[in-house]
Amino acid sequence: MDIAVTGAHGFVGLNVVRTLAEQGHTVYAIGRSAPDQWVTAFLDGLHGVQHLVADVSKPGELTGALGGQSLDAVVHAAVVTATTLQVERDDAARIVHVNTGGTIEALEAAKSSGATRFVYVSSPSAIGNATADATMDEAIEKRPDSLYGISKDASEEITRRYGRLHGLSVASVRIAQPYGPGERATASRVRTSPIYEWILDVEAGRELPAGPLDRSRDWTYIDDTARGIAELATAEILNHDLYHLARSAPVTVGEVIEQIRAAYPDIYWNENPASEDLNPNIAGSSARKPLDSSRFGAEFGWAPETGIVDGMRRYLGWWKTFPVSGS
Repeated sequence: MDIAVTGAHGFVGLNVVRTLAEQGHTVYAIGRSAPDQWVTAFLDGLHGVQHLVADVSKPGELTGALGGQSLDAVVHAAVVTATTLQVERDDAARIVHVNTGGTIEALEAAKSSGATRFVYVSSPSAIGNATADATMDEAIEKRPDSLYGISKDASEEITRRYGRLHGLSVASVRIAQPYGPGERATASRVRTSPIYEWILDVEAGRELPAGPLDRSRDWTYIDDTARGIAELATAEILNHDLYHLARSAPVTVGEVIEQIRAAYPDIYWNENPASEDLNPNIAGSSARKPLDSSRFGAEFGWAPETGIVDGMRRYLGWWKTFPVSGS
């Protein structure tokens, strides 16, 4: 299949590109600039990846970059994340413009290229604040409480409506707390995941601002996440237009720290750091349930293959051997 992936230099998009290429598909990797040495090294040895430059926030640029190329599917992963209140205050217009306008541009590109499938990579932020006892399946009431979450919610609805208007098979997929190889800070992702930041702290000999060790999230290894997204892009039929994709089991901060300590025995951490030092992804309540991925598992026979012990071992092994600085 011929598949375009936007946000192809970001953490999730880059791993989706690699997964699809490993499966033998031709992948058009769309980034705002040409791939740098880091991206090239991450995709080293893979065939079938063609890099294109386009800014999805600029009307017509993505369609123009594809140059009439016929596609089977588009995976839209380009996004501006707003992980702090300051980013949200300072960059409100860009967040909304890129995240919603970019979705429309990607949908237009899918239509013009003849694609029959469109996958929008969404987030639990589209749900917003859920009560502690709420079942986190696709039927949960959405109450997004940030511009990022509002833009993800809006893009889900835009994707759904566009599919109905144009007879396009569409799906939004909310992914939970991915971690693993390929993450780095970018202009669109100023604040990264807790695990990534903790490893940077370890490498620099700094104290880890861990926060309460019993706080949990449904961390999901990126290979499992990318494999699930690839399934949505390539499946013959989709029975739904919204899916949750996660390990669906809580992992505590303490469990993650223990795996880091296995590789770096001399680390030290702070369970009560200053609020500005605590990563926003774990700053909220620990009571919310993990995403329920049973719909996805039932339809595609998908199950996460990598637990936190193996995932952290693989991630740290990659970290120490990846040949390009800045990992």
